Amino acid sequence: MSNVTKLHIQGTQACPLRHSGNRVLLDHWQDLRKDNAAPDKRQLNLRLLSALLPMIGLIAHDPRTNALVWRLAGSGLCRLWGHELTGAPAFENWPQFERMTLLRVTGAALRTAQPFAARLKLLDAGYGPDLEAECLGLPLKDNRTPMALISMPLFRSQAEISLHHPGGVELQSLRILSPAVAQPEPAAPSPGHVHGPLRVIPGGRK
Repeated sequence: MSNVTKLHIQGTQACPLRHSGNRVLLDHWQDLRKDNAAPDKRQLNLRLLSALLPMIGLIAHDPRTNALVWRLAGSGLCRLWGHELTGAPAFENWPQFERMTLLRVTGAALRTAQPFAARLKLLDAGYGPDLEAECLGLPLKDNRTPMALISMPLFRSQAEISLHHPGGVELQSLRILSPAVAQPEPAAPSPGHVHGPLRVIPGGRK
């Protein structure tokens, strides 16, 4: 794909999430967040999120390697990428643009507690159909350690994961979510809060 991709990033807006599971997760995270910058991961209601759990992972900074790594990864994510993700570098073996972009927004989520959402196309290396997923990144903490919860459910049945041959990823859209994004009736955006399109160019510090 091109090394320059236009991404529209908007401020206060109606919730951009299309996957119903991610909308439930975002609402739950907002309820837990309250005045805190990021909820503690032990506050999550796993029963409420049971349908999403196979497609959820936790990413944190590893001081030994100075890299973002999967602290934990659901079985669905591991099957989707064809290997165990827990302990592996985050977004390893993705195309450079997609890997660097997701690393940047995930790193920013750890520093600023700002959530994000992305649409991804998961390419099939064989003869199967490409899959589409919605990636939601939500800041959490484990005691004092910042973490990012990554939810990546498919728009098609998860049963298709077993037929998928990992063949690359294409980033289709990316949005940084405002604190009010999960509210049912957000205020209309003012002209000063809408920005885009932005040109995101790979490069810079990892």
